[in-house]
Amino acid sequence: MEKLSNPEKKIIPPLNEGVHIVLMRHGEPLKPEKGQELSEESKDSIGMLTENGKKETRQMISKIIDQAIIQHPNKKIILCFLGSPTQLQIDGETFGARGMHTADVASREAESNPMLEVRYIGDSGEVRPWKLLREADYYYAPEKSEPERYVAAIASRAANVGVDKQDIWLQQPEDLEAIRIEDKLESPAATAQRLARAISVLNRHSKLLHRKDNEEIYYVAVTHGDTLKAFLKTYFNDEPKAEPLNQNPLVGSEGYNASVILGNTNGNKTSIEASFLTEV
Repeated sequence: MEKLSNPEKKIIPPLNEGVHIVLMRHGEPLKPEKGQELSEESKDSIGMLTENGKKETRQMISKIIDQAIIQHPNKKIILCFLGSPTQLQIDGETFGARGMHTADVASREAESNPMLEVRYIGDSGEVRPWKLLREADYYYAPEKSEPERYVAAIASRAANVGVDKQDIWLQQPEDLEAIRIEDKLESPAATAQRLARAISVLNRHSKLLHRKDNEEIYYVAVTHGDTLKAFLKTYFNDEPKAEPLNQNPLVGSEGYNASVILGNTNGNKTSIEASFLTEV
C-alpha cells in the first residue's frame, strides 16, 4: 500500500521540447435533484455540460490559448484534445460523459481561433476518449454485495468533519483502508501514477507529430477533480503553482474547469508553467 506522503518526491520526466500538457477538470455537468423523476428527453442531458458549464469551458480554453500565445508569440500553436470517458452513474443508470463533452466544447472553441491549429489524434476529426483520464476508481465495486460501502464510509466521514469526500479519500484513513483494499478500489497514489503514465504516453506521441522548430504542441487532457487532486498532491505538493501570464486565475463554479499547464523547464524538468486553480 503506497500513500501520498511519500518521503521521496516523485518526479515527472522532462517533456520533449515544445510540448505542453494541459490537465483540465471537466466543466459543470447537469445533475438531477435527489428524487427527481426524469423524462426520457431530459435523460439525454444528464451528465452533459449545462449551458453555464459550456460557457465556463469556452472561457477557460480561451485563457489557456491566450497564455500559449503570450508565452510563445512567434510560434505556431497546435492543440490536441482528449477526454475522460467516465459516464455519470446515478442509481444504477448510466448517463453522459462530462469529460468528453468538456473536451468537445473546448476543441470547437479552439477551432474558431485563426491563430492556432487543432489536430485530432487518429485524424478522426473528433475528441479521443482515453481511459487513463477517467475518474478515480473508488466509488463502486461491482463484484461486491455492497458495491458502494467504501465511498459511503468516506462520505459519512467527510460529512462529520465538514470537508469534501475527495479530501478524506486523499488522506486514506487507516480504519477504512482494509475496505478499499478488499474491494480492489483505486488508491490516490495509483490514480496519480495513472495520470503520470498518460503524460508519458502523450510525450512519446508528440514525436509522431514531427514538430517543427516554430511549433508548440499543447495536449489538452480533460479529467476529473479527484484524479487531478491526487496527481498534483503526489508530484507537485511542495512546488508553488505558477500564475498565468494573461489575467487573474479563472475557475468555473465550484472549481469546475480548474487547469494546470505542464512544460519543460530548462530542458531538464517538467514543472507547472501556469495554473488556473483557485480550487479543484
